[in-house]
Amino acid sequence: MKKCFIPIFILFVTIFAKIPIYYNSLADVMFAVFDNHFQRAYSILDSLSVEYPDDPSIDVFRIIARASELHDMEDESGFENLMTEIDSVEKICLNYWGKEPESHWVSFVMANLYGQKAILSFIGENRNILTAWKAFSRAAELWEYASQDSILAIESYNGLGNYYYWISAKSGIFRWAGLIKDRRDTAVAMLKNSAENAKLSIDSAIHSLIFVLLDSGDTAGAISMANKLIAR
Repeated sequence: MKKCFIPIFILFVTIFAKIPIYYNSLADVMFAVFDNHFQRAYSILDSLSVEYPDDPSIDVFRIIARASELHDMEDESGFENLMTEIDSVEKICLNYWGKEPESHWVSFVMANLYGQKAILSFIGENRNILTAWKAFSRAAELWEYASQDSILAIESYNGLGNYYYWISAKSGIFRWAGLIKDRRDTAVAMLKNSAENAKLSIDSAIHSLIFVLLDSGDTAGAISMANKLIAR
């Protein structure tokens, strides 16, 4: 009975804890990804998959690693297969966690999945702006919920900062007319917080902040962030 109880207890703790016990391992994955050490990232994920075979979180971070690898290789030929994989993992997540997860961690993970879906829908060969918009908006909702947790808020600010900034910056007449709130200052503050304090999202936030600061005219700030990224 004890042998059966222990794995069930570990699985329960992993799913319902605010921060999973493999959080630091995922931080290692993300560091390896942004350092272009993809095989090391996959190796860590493979080990986590063996230890937590029923947890879709691992699959989501594998997708993030694969998407980053394709971007690094400038290989768009793999985007279609990756989108198919995203759709498959999305179904697994929804069946496992439900459409409206109560866990802040689960919301954060699913937000990242929808964030990847939004990016691929926008830049892939079969570009679909509507799909990208829906996925990005859904990701933002989930990041908002995840940010109710103090630790995950810092991680979620990377996604939310990107969402708020680019929606505000590119809304043009809709922002001028007051139909879309201008949240660019808030977005920059969020990205700076994530770039300074996050564990999973730090490199992504620094990278995003470079482009946001360039777009806002802060060249010196962008150069400072680029130097910080290089130094890592």
